Amino acid sequence: MASTVCFSCVVVPFFRAHAGSGLIRWKLVIRAFIDGHSRFIVGIQVDPNNRAVTALDLFLHATAKHGTPCHVRGDHGVENVLVADYMEGTRGPGSYIWGR
Repeated sequence: MASTVCFSCVVVPFFRAHAGSGLIRWKLVIRAFIDGHSRFIVGIQVDPNNRAVTALDLFLHATAKHGTPCHVRGDHGVENVLVADYMEGTRGPGSYIWGR
């Protein structure tokens, strides 16, 4: 099942992240952060796992380059837990919005 994270950013009006698992059969997880306004790919990475720390690494790399978002929207996937913790600690309660 694919996991989606959306967030609006200080630098760009809105950007959306999608962590897909289309190649999970071959033990590869594709994660991409895409600006929802311009559709610019902010970050993309292929990982051998679907762990939260791996998702957080890409998220932090994207935010270091493009700014920390104000809000993040994502599903309840375990790979999003550390991103949610980071956002709650950085931007405060309600900065991570849990979706489906």
